[in-house]
Amino acid sequence: MVARAGENLFYVASADLVGKELTMEFAGCSLIIGPCYPKLSRIYAGPASKEVEEMLVATLDLAGVHKVRNIIPVFRDRRPETYAPLTSK
Repeated sequence: MVARAGENLFYVASADLVGKELTMEFAGCSLIIGPCYPKLSRIYAGPASKEVEEMLVATLDLAGVHKVRNIIPVFRDRRPETYAPLTSK
């Protein structure tokens, strides 16, 4: 997820269950990750607890994302017309 946040220069929230439910044990460790120029990305909140339920809150700077995208134009070469036939259904 850290890589996806950095590649797309946007925020990613990862939410996971915590503790045990029936026979499955869940890791917890939810995160909010986002872009951070000049680094690829950074953790804005988390990781959450592995043992107890917890809510993460973060203030996200959307204007900052636009500034970084002007410096690093990750979507400049995007060509949606090449995959439009796959997504039109």
